[in-house]
Amino acid sequence: KIKCHNPRCNNRFKFICTRCGKANYCSKECQVAAWSLHKPECQKKKKSPKASASGEKKQKGSTRTDKVSAKMKRDEAKEMVGDLKNAHATYGHDKEEDK
Repeated sequence: KIKCHNPRCNNRFKFICTRCGKANYCSKECQVAAWSLHKPECQKKKKSPKASASGEKKQKGSTRTDKVSAKMKRDEAKEMVGDLKNAHATYGHDKEEDK
């Protein structure tokens, strides 16, 4: 039986501290009453690497990888436009008579 973290209470716990996840309480009243005792040891839970990798907001500014990726996309787009122009010229789609 895990009892309430409030030393003046012997009830079974129903709630867990959402900040650290280590202290257990039977009620909101007991949590408030025991806060002064729990506060010094209460530390925020650390996010797991998976959660932080997928859930974190992107930092302001671009990383070098982002800039290189964007340049590669621009270069690929320019190359595709060039290929299309060459194809139109090769197959005669740029001639006046096709219009």
